[in-house]
Amino acid sequence: MGETLTGSDGTISNGTVSARAWLRAGTQISGATGGTYLLVEADEGENISYRVSASGAGGSAQATSDPVGPIDPEPEFVAPTLTVTDNTTNPPEFSIDTGDAVIGDTFRLIWDDNSGFTTPEDLDHVFSSDDVLDGEINWESEGFGPFDVSDTIFWKIEVYRSAALMATSNPVSATILDGIAPTITSASTIGNIEAEVLAHSLIANETVEWAIVGGADAADFELSSSTLRYASNGTKAYTGTDDSYSVTVRATDTAGNWSEQTITVTVIEAEAIPTDYIVKLEADDLSSMFQTITGTTPVAIDGDAVGTWRNKAANARHLTAPANDNTRPIYRTDGTLHWVEADGSNDVLAWAGDMGLYNSGACSVFVAVRGNPAPDRTLIAEGGSTSCWYTCERAGNPTASTQAAIIRRDGAIDMLGAAPFSGATNAFDNTDNVVGHTDNGSSITPYVDGTAGTARSYTRTGTFTPSYFTLFGLRRTSFEQYFAGRVYAVLIYPRVVNSTERAQIVTYLAAKMGRTL
Repeated sequence: MGETLTGSDGTISNGTVSARAWLRAGTQISGATGGTYLLVEADEGENISYRVSASGAGGSAQATSDPVGPIDPEPEFVAPTLTVTDNTTNPPEFSIDTGDAVIGDTFRLIWDDNSGFTTPEDLDHVFSSDDVLDGEINWESEGFGPFDVSDTIFWKIEVYRSAALMATSNPVSATILDGIAPTITSASTIGNIEAEVLAHSLIANETVEWAIVGGADAADFELSSSTLRYASNGTKAYTGTDDSYSVTVRATDTAGNWSEQTITVTVIEAEAIPTDYIVKLEADDLSSMFQTITGTTPVAIDGDAVGTWRNKAANARHLTAPANDNTRPIYRTDGTLHWVEADGSNDVLAWAGDMGLYNSGACSVFVAVRGNPAPDRTLIAEGGSTSCWYTCERAGNPTASTQAAIIRRDGAIDMLGAAPFSGATNAFDNTDNVVGHTDNGSSITPYVDGTAGTARSYTRTGTFTPSYFTLFGLRRTSFEQYFAGRVYAVLIYPRVVNSTERAQIVTYLAAKMGRTL
């Protein structure tokens, strides 16, 4: 079927062709009067012949060809065949034997989550020479998948030539398996204070089982569920020579996919910092935090409000929230790290009095912080009136992530203006940093992770009488410039620390964030 036959008129003498006809089993086929004939379904199994009539001066004559046949049925269109080759990818991979499809035919991919294809979705793709060259059709780029893991998907392909359905492939199905390895998102570099237990929470982007699989110091570690600890939940002493330990952990998901991470734990010398601080706040010391402003209900779990944060300096100048309400920041922990988090809306902690940052004549302020880069927000300050304040850790404006400072004495005269420090960029950029400054009484030098920015000079004149020390904001006549972010620890000294001490402080505070600097 579908084949075209061509008739021959032969040689005619003394006349011309007067008629042509095609015969099926000796009977003329209606309408078939041309020199060619396209075989149709009715011709199947029959003999077909061609008859020519001619006429001339001497009369007329006919001649009929030998029959062709019996005519074979048209061969059946071979449908494409689908085979699932990989169901650990999403969408699954499958191969197509294209059958009798030719370039220009349309493949319609049909899929459903039930074998009856009662609520199918479909995609059309015109078979092209590129597909022949590539050896595949990229259905994913055209909108096929991805699917939920564990779903069973059924699909098939219909082939269309022009608008006619030529064939439908065999249906196939596959249960979508998870073939993607988990991603380990917890830190690979950890600082841990000597003589303190290690409790490093291992975190992945899906449910996994954890195992220690290697590392130079694997024997020094153990796992308690997803928490990496020293062996026997012990501690490590600081030696000053070889204080880094390496261990490799593996995360294996429910499908058996796995990934590994090598973790380096560096032991930090306890109190390897100058001890003459006037402010020492540490979020990993729960004994120093209370939910109420009267210090009566201890902070115990992630999400507890912090109404009191006890200063560990000998002066006992403890910070409190304005009230037992939503002005209190929140204690947070991921199981390894600990911080106090302020919302940038109204959270603030303060001590009523002169902490001595400015009036000591010199000071050093360092904070382990992750700050939101919103402009005109103050992290640490002394203040007390509309024309008197000392803001030393402040998000600059217009470069909000840059550290800035303002010193203004009574009489509303700026000794140091609000322009950001040069070289102190990325102080507040939603990442963990040790941010600080030293003030020698005539210039302030900013630091980010121990790297100095450009100092700014100023001249001390007039009087300065702060009445509030604040964390997460500034108080002049009322609280304002609320800072959004987290604070792990704060260290403040009533003098300029030297370079060795500064390096110790930066290292110590970085460890509070699980970093090594």
